[in-house]
Amino acid sequence: MAEIIAEKCSMLLILLAASFIIFPTCGMSISSLILRVYEDGVVHVEERIIPGGLVENITVSLLARNVENVMVLGGDGRILAYDIIADRLTIYCNASREVVIYYDTDALTYKNGSLWSLEIDLPAEATVILPGRSVIISLNNMPKAITSEGQFLKLILGPGYWKIEYVMRVGSSANQNTRQEVFPVLVLAGSLGVFVTILSAIIIVKRYRRSMRDLSEDERRVLEIIRSKKRVSESDIRVLTHLPKTTVWRVVRRLERRGLVRVVKVGQRNEVELA
Repeated sequence: MAEIIAEKCSMLLILLAASFIIFPTCGMSISSLILRVYEDGVVHVEERIIPGGLVENITVSLLARNVENVMVLGGDGRILAYDIIADRLTIYCNASREVVIYYDTDALTYKNGSLWSLEIDLPAEATVILPGRSVIISLNNMPKAITSEGQFLKLILGPGYWKIEYVMRVGSSANQNTRQEVFPVLVLAGSLGVFVTILSAIIIVKRYRRSMRDLSEDERRVLEIIRSKKRVSESDIRVLTHLPKTTVWRVVRRLERRGLVRVVKVGQRNEVELA
């Protein structure tokens, strides 16, 4: 009886070993995830993926459906082909040992008055870099670390749902006739239903009307082109201004948030007109 049991155990071990040889693991892992938030609410995502084996393609979930400026590179720096359906990115990695994904999205942030909110559902530990001069108002959970790099705040967040509320400090200016209001800021972090006060600060908020003097040189150039053309595509703006695609995309989104222009979807391209 003991010999029969031993023989069956040996056969089982042989079958398990053969299954690992025939069907190698294809699981992938995220080696790093970095989110840099810009002042206009656009989030630049950099995600490094380690495929679990020399597979021909992998599918990754993006942090948002509305993404722009997507670029996928292999570990050797070569550009990889990809397809996007909704928030699923299929990469034809051709057995690359590392894949780096870059993209921009404005779907993770929204603004209410002077208060910005960042809402994300992280699949892994991530580094979030908030804009310069930002002050955290509240967090829904306790981050692993909060540090500063110059005027930028850097947060290390664990996987899961996060909501971060912050405001942008605005310095005083002698040639601007604006009213300044000072109020205390409390930062609350909740962990397992318990809210802990982690930061208090005083911030200065300026309320002023958006006007031409507040626009950057690039914003003025783009706005003048839109005014003269009545309606113009973003690709035509790039040709007329000689600005990079990413810069034009961000300038148009800033003008749209200020209520100066609106973006109209025409087929597969974006056209811009005065609001």
